[in-house]
Amino acid sequence: MVFDKTISDYHFILENETELIIKDSFFSKIKDSNYLNTENLPQAPIFSENPFSSEEDSIVIYGDDFLSHTKNKIVCGNDIFAASFFMLTRWEEFVIKDKDQYGRFPEEKSYVMIHNLNLRPIVNEYTEMLWRIFQYLGCKQKRKFRTYKLKITHDIDLFTKYVNIRKSLKTIAGDVLVRKNLNLASQNLKNYLKIRLGKNKDPFNVFDFFMDVSEKHQLKSHFYFIPAKADEKETTYSINNINVIETIENIKKREHIVGYHASWNTFLNYPTFIDEIEALEKISGRIDEGRQHYLRFQIPDTWQDWENAGRREDSTLGFSKNIGFRCGTCYSFPVFNIVERKKLKLRENPLILMDTALRMLYSNQNQMIKVITEIGQIVQKYNGNFVLLWHNNTINDYNWENYEQFYKEMIQILVAPEKE
Repeated sequence: MVFDKTISDYHFILENETELIIKDSFFSKIKDSNYLNTENLPQAPIFSENPFSSEEDSIVIYGDDFLSHTKNKIVCGNDIFAASFFMLTRWEEFVIKDKDQYGRFPEEKSYVMIHNLNLRPIVNEYTEMLWRIFQYLGCKQKRKFRTYKLKITHDIDLFTKYVNIRKSLKTIAGDVLVRKNLNLASQNLKNYLKIRLGKNKDPFNVFDFFMDVSEKHQLKSHFYFIPAKADEKETTYSINNINVIETIENIKKREHIVGYHASWNTFLNYPTFIDEIEALEKISGRIDEGRQHYLRFQIPDTWQDWENAGRREDSTLGFSKNIGFRCGTCYSFPVFNIVERKKLKLRENPLILMDTALRMLYSNQNQMIKVITEIGQIVQKYNGNFVLLWHNNTINDYNWENYEQFYKEMIQILVAPEKE
């Protein structure tokens, strides 16, 4: 196969001399070398019929729905390369300067949320469409083999519920004054006393439970710990606490994965980022993967921090209040620094579903199971990675009661979504 990027088009010539031309509707139209401005953001998508689409319709983000095909030549107006670049580099998050209360790009302003495309892995759809076109034209090359994978991650924001008497009393006071629930206050007081006497485990100590469920399905649990100091903002435990150290040792003994949950203070703060990784590695050994706390992320700075620190994989790019495909894909992919215009060694393995977002959207467990099954089937259709985030404090907490069985059922479904 020969590929030629002309001034205006992408031109493929196959070995049998059949041709594919994809119209360049983006880069060839940029008047100067800097495309990073709001004027170049895409307009509303076009939904069109396309015989090569893997879905009922094809999404056009850049270009148009023109398609001409004969036995030997196809001309496509859908600029799938510009759209894929747009989705994967997240350059819209760079040019839109709005921030939410956590300093993040507000997900409701993303293209996929505005146009209700968050449950469409657009880049995967384009990849499938391109492959079907090549097959139609007689391409004999073999395709890279992929299999569906479930990756279970756990951000350890709160290591214990009952940290000490002061914080426990604060929780109990909140039960009475804020939640106005005397029964809950009484229950928390009893639980705290039983834990102090060694009669009960802390409700957030579900590490063995998570590993048991994963091992049942021949999977690994990935536990991301915050190695900040306990008195820093949004940090509730010390990585040097003997119970934390013993938990990490147990995770490694059972051959699960320890990762880095970059604290609130690491956001746009590379020296602290490095200090934290080094602190965690003194206990756990080499750390290659992780995620930013509160999904605090900025393009391209955060990716570059992970790259400079020599890490292999980030998994921050998902939704905090929604579910689906923030990057338009369920594949792990090498990231691109749009400012320095270079490909990085770091890979992004996008987050697909987070427990707290699921609870924001659905109050009924049956509804949750239904949508989990549906999105699992989407990821499996494209042989992608289903990256799940389930916190250790969303199993037994007061508003997450009876979620152990739900968690088991959810993992059972996600192991093989199409069979449900």
